[in-house]
Amino acid sequence: MTDRRKFSLHGKKDANHDEVADTFRIHGYEVRTIGEGGGLPDLFVAKGRTVIAVEIKTPTSAGLKFAQVKFFAQWPGFANVVENTNQAALLAEAPTVWSLCGDHRRHLMGIGIRWEGPTTGRDQRSMKWQTITEQLARKGSPVPLAKIGQ
Repeated sequence: MTDRRKFSLHGKKDANHDEVADTFRIHGYEVRTIGEGGGLPDLFVAKGRTVIAVEIKTPTSAGLKFAQVKFFAQWPGFANVVENTNQAALLAEAPTVWSLCGDHRRHLMGIGIRWEGPTTGRDQRSMKWQTITEQLARKGSPVPLAKIGQ
């Protein structure tokens, strides 16, 4: 069984963290919780040679900080933000279909370039995931996974 110890130096877990992590485990993934902050996602999940970077949010979460947007803009592998277990299951079953792609990364980099306010430290602002997905859709790069509800 996978080691479920949590490592956290920064922040608190989202309310849906454990059930999202368990969804990946049910689909055969090894799950590692990352609690370091600094722009890293909440989870790295792996199955065989497939590794997915996963940021967990709820509709009421604070949103993504600049460092997180930058991470997703630059991460070359599979990655996405999930808000519920249905999204996690889809991403686990077909990461090539549901992960952020090159167009998303390019537009996320643009969002980062236009970021308002501090980009480091405790005073940095965050942007709601829904706001980011709306901006991506306006740029012609919708995030289909963001539309999958509970």
